[in-house]
Amino acid sequence: MMLDRGLIPLLAIFAATQANAAAEFHVDPDGRGTSCTRASPCALATAQAKIRRGASRDFVVELHSGTYMLGATWALDARDGGFNGHRVIYQALGIGGASPATVVISGGRRIVGPWALGVTTAAGLKVYRADVPATLETRQLYVNGRRAERAISTAIPADLARTATGYTTRDVAFTSWRNPGDIEFVFTGGDYGHYDYAAPQPFTEAVCPLDHVDHAGGATNIVLNPICNDVAAKWGGSRWYADGAYRDFGRPTRVENAYELFALPGQ
Repeated sequence: MMLDRGLIPLLAIFAATQANAAAEFHVDPDGRGTSCTRASPCALATAQAKIRRGASRDFVVELHSGTYMLGATWALDARDGGFNGHRVIYQALGIGGASPATVVISGGRRIVGPWALGVTTAAGLKVYRADVPATLETRQLYVNGRRAERAISTAIPADLARTATGYTTRDVAFTSWRNPGDIEFVFTGGDYGHYDYAAPQPFTEAVCPLDHVDHAGGATNIVLNPICNDVAAKWGGSRWYADGAYRDFGRPTRVENAYELFALPGQ
């Protein structure tokens, strides 16, 4: 048997390359077990845990198509960044190819119902409801992958005026709204196209929830959430003046999240 000594360095390089090749893990929204192979993908959290326990080498996590519903914020720290100069890469399966996987990592909550008819609006729209955990706080609802528009109105009473606790108006409509604690006033900065310190900035948008609504002495008193009202009075998110003085939000741009504002299908 003859051995060409010229092959030894090449064989050594090949062996070293194989030893240092990136470990590949496959994950899937419905992944199970700990194999993390293409044929038997695991959960995203499982792959992350394996990497944190792994030796110093490169890791590539291939995410298969689907929506990864997370029960908590996906936290990444120093343990997820590789060791001794090695890399950890999370990527959609097939990235760079003709048909890469479509991946969504979501911190949302899937509302499975049951859905039941809640109310029927004056316009004949049927509003359906489903129970959700009391701790769920969100301004976004997606239906079949598309974000649903909230019930809104830009019809602000002409006489709406600022008070120390919120607003006042002679319009009695607010007093009949059934969920004042869920209603929000939105304040959008003016679109001036330049940065004039004596005008609302175009990129600002503040949201203040209502605390309650009452009617006395012929006036409807709209009380804002006290914390937000304090911010409105002192920070002046939409108005900051060059003289250093603060101005409050002024009149809201629109009202959101009232049952009485349902007007269009899909809201």
